[in-house]
Amino acid sequence: MIFIKKFFFIFFSIIFCCNTLLAANKFEGYGKLKLEDYDVNVLLEYINPPAGQSPMVFLILEENGKTIWSTYWYCPFGACQTLSKTQASKKCVAAAEKYYKKTIVNDCKIFANRRTIVWKNDINPGKGKVSKISSKWNEKQLRAKLTELGFLGNSTSSESSILKDNNDSKKTTKKKKTTSEISDEDIQRLKDLKKLLDDGILTQDEFNAQKKKILK
Repeated sequence: MIFIKKFFFIFFSIIFCCNTLLAANKFEGYGKLKLEDYDVNVLLEYINPPAGQSPMVFLILEENGKTIWSTYWYCPFGACQTLSKTQASKKCVAAAEKYYKKTIVNDCKIFANRRTIVWKNDINPGKGKVSKISSKWNEKQLRAKLTELGFLGNSTSSESSILKDNNDSKKTTKKKKTTSEISDEDIQRLKDLKKLLDDGILTQDEFNAQKKKILK
């Protein structure tokens, strides 16, 4: 009788643990994924939050292995609460649907949890030191890590790229778009974004990130 009780206790403990693990992992992205320049810029903003804030979660919506939407959440430094990943994913998809004016069947998946890239592919294990991203990195260093993990271009070692970047003093400047250079389509997209902000679908940070993408 004692043996049977122990058996059922172990059995149900395993089932509970497995279900908990699956529930946690179903929100994390996996498979091949290539980021756009815009996503890199938004990710850079995410890992360098304003004073008093800490990176919480970075989500990506993808279609056929390419990103079409990305967003993130901060939390008060040292006081992060559990985020409803279901609600976060739904809000992410809703914003993308309103922006693109079409129904989207895919879910937003977690790309990074805090400062760890949890999206698994053939290269990135989604945990450990190799998947960590640092708030001290600049754009080139972040790109080197993303390339190493297979999310940008062809995978390569980021260590040499990061070290090289530390010694590279060259700077490039990009010409900003003037109002006359913005197309009618971009103007309409900016108006749509503003409406999403006014309707409370987008946060100010999300609005600024999407606006930056359009103006680039």
